[in-house]
Amino acid sequence: MKPVVFNPAAVRDLDDITQFIANDNPRASIEVRCAILDTADLIGRFPLIGFQPAFRSKRHVGVRFLTVKKYRNYLVFYRESESEVEILRVLNSAQDYLRFFR
Repeated sequence: MKPVVFNPAAVRDLDDITQFIANDNPRASIEVRCAILDTADLIGRFPLIGFQPAFRSKRHVGVRFLTVKKYRNYLVFYRESESEVEILRVLNSAQDYLRFFR
């Protein structure tokens, strides 16, 4: 298993998602947050599990994403290196995620 690190943008995404849901349902916000963190752990164990989007930019080579189990409207974007897996973004599937990777 490789260590999983969240970059600052992914931390903000996770906090924003949690806060948005907590405004209506604090318990659900904790469940969603835990599910996202569980997905990150799964990615650390099996980095090739995710899908590769069709990014055109060479700087996004190797970026993958995985949907969050039970909350499939959330996507965890990440990149594997030799030493770790970096979580790049956590986005809602309704968002135009391609704009975050231009």
